[in-house]
Amino acid sequence: MYLVRILIACIIASCLFLSCTQDRIDASELDVRLTTLIENNSPTRALDYFILPKSESLSLIPSDSKNPLTEEKVALGKFLFYETGLATDAKYSEGLGTYSCGTCHNPMAGFKPNNYQGIADGGEGFGLNGDGRVRNTDYTEDEIDVQGARPLSLVNVAYVTNTMWNGMFGASYVNEGTEDLWSEHLGNHTNHEGFDGIMSSNLEGQIVHRLNISKEFCDENGYTEMFDQAFPDIPSEYRYTQETVVRSLSAFIRTITASEAPFQDYLKGDLSAMTISEKEGAELFFGKANCTSCHSGEGLSSVTFHVMGVNDMHMRPSFKADPMDFRNLGRGGFNIFSLANGVFLISLS
Repeated sequence: MYLVRILIACIIASCLFLSCTQDRIDASELDVRLTTLIENNSPTRALDYFILPKSESLSLIPSDSKNPLTEEKVALGKFLFYETGLATDAKYSEGLGTYSCGTCHNPMAGFKPNNYQGIADGGEGFGLNGDGRVRNTDYTEDEIDVQGARPLSLVNVAYVTNTMWNGMFGASYVNEGTEDLWSEHLGNHTNHEGFDGIMSSNLEGQIVHRLNISKEFCDENGYTEMFDQAFPDIPSEYRYTQETVVRSLSAFIRTITASEAPFQDYLKGDLSAMTISEKEGAELFFGKANCTSCHSGEGLSSVTFHVMGVNDMHMRPSFKADPMDFRNLGRGGFNIFSLANGVFLISLS
């Protein structure tokens, strides 16, 4: 009986050894196939094309030439991103100081709302990572600050040239030659300042989301020195304003990259960073599934326009979603619709 037990143990050990050896062989072959596919999808034919810069590597992160990245600006923007004290223009007094950028762009939910829509002014509660935020019943549905377009993640937005689903923000790239469509009615008149998409949309966003700042607020809450360090070249009378808030917020947002993802470690040579299932998924992504026909570029997100084939927000329970909202028509809504052809454009606000 003792010898039989030894024999069985040896057989099991042999099977496990052979199984592990086969797994290693399969994993090795999978890594060869995957790295080859990634290289074939890289414009430089190298894996490092898809390696994203760390948030502190400011010189490697794409930036706006009119708003260069600095450590001081990014640090200030990170504070202001979560600063509910900027909620000074709320509709009602009970809404004051009850929301921030982070309310609707929650890092634990991929820098998006953990709800179908995010509610800023006029919302209450938060729940787990934002899933419990609801309308404050003291506000009517028309009064709450909620957008009728699907919210976008802020991850890797530094690689987005023109922001919003229809690319309406930003003075350059696809918007060159569309100056006649930059208007207060569309909400993208800020393009005339010559900024890129992030800056332009955030300038409008401060107004839409009822955010503001004052020198008194900075003095009372310890921000004055941070503004002074971030914007020493801006005269003091213009240093504590919505524009400097936007400059710092836009700088911080650019540093939100997926640089800590296991895929990034894999690209850097750590072949154990991803599981077999993740590698098989990546093999499909870069290969047979042809995901890279749309998900291209360093951030694996196309900066072109595509038909998504998803339901608009008005097709399910939501606030302030209207089928005539020009944003539901994508780039076509931006390029074609105007008051001149008798179509009413719904304001972003």
